[in-house]
Amino acid sequence: MIAVLIDQHNIKGVAYHRLYVPFRNLQKKGYNVKFFENLSDLTQAELKQCKAIMASRGFIPKYGHKVLQQELHRQGIQIVIDQDDWWSLDNWHPMIEVFNKTNKRKNIHDSIIYSDWVTVTHKKLAKKVTKLDKSTRAVIIPNAIDAGDKQWQFKRQESDKVRFGYIAGASHVRDVEELGGYNFEAEGKELVVADVQDYKTQLGATTVLEPLDAFNYATLYDGVDVSIAPLKSTEFNKMKSELKILEAGFKKCAFIGSNIHPYTNLIKSGVNGILCSNEREWREAIEGMTKEKAKEMGDRLYKDVQQFEINNVNRIREKFFFDNKK
Repeated sequence: MIAVLIDQHNIKGVAYHRLYVPFRNLQKKGYNVKFFENLSDLTQAELKQCKAIMASRGFIPKYGHKVLQQELHRQGIQIVIDQDDWWSLDNWHPMIEVFNKTNKRKNIHDSIIYSDWVTVTHKKLAKKVTKLDKSTRAVIIPNAIDAGDKQWQFKRQESDKVRFGYIAGASHVRDVEELGGYNFEAEGKELVVADVQDYKTQLGATTVLEPLDAFNYATLYDGVDVSIAPLKSTEFNKMKSELKILEAGFKKCAFIGSNIHPYTNLIKSGVNGILCSNEREWREAIEGMTKEKAKEMGDRLYKDVQQFEINNVNRIREKFFFDNKK
């Protein structure tokens, strides 16, 4: 059995794509996966059949990481931590104060050091993990989309206009500065945003939608033709995954993003999306986008992201967690 620790708060946040969706999928396929909110919820009988404990990011065990590791190893259970971001936030990140006050970085460090394996989204993040602790083994498992989930069904709302969309959380308030103050409404462009932070004012949004939770947010893309994803070129941002590309691709949206890793891994600029390095390129990409070009790029991107459909990516998890030869 694989015990996946994920509480009700986390299931709607960072752990949704990395823990809940893939392991729910494996569970439906008949693999022995069980979800728990806390370690204490596992019975002795369940611990006896448990092969590994899977947890997200800065996992904080009651009696400390070292004691937990010793006890689980005594019972033949391995610890696997999923780390989907770098643990050194930009100093302007909205969560930096909370991050520092709660000593989150140390919790993440200890979680990595006292784990047997760490799953990450790409090679750059894997290097950060192994540099932190050379004895830690990193496994690359990309983010994925469950195309069978109702929210990811293609249901484009028709419009004659090219509709840009910025579907992002509160932590990107500084990243939108990459557009150089471009105001979509003032330029006669349609922009859809979720009602988060002050993106409406910052970007000149013409349509503001209510934010939705992780189980429904993909439907926000149904009124979008082109997804924009500006990112400042910081070390923290370069450690992010290509999730925004996957979201756009599975919704057949064209993609315009910053010319930095991880977007450079998947986007062939001018073919299945556009990558921008400065304010001028952002303006040109936005103003040069047509309905026909958006459809062509969106269709190409849709084909390119199929490798990240959950069943394809989960083959890595199947081999890693359930291959008895390992």
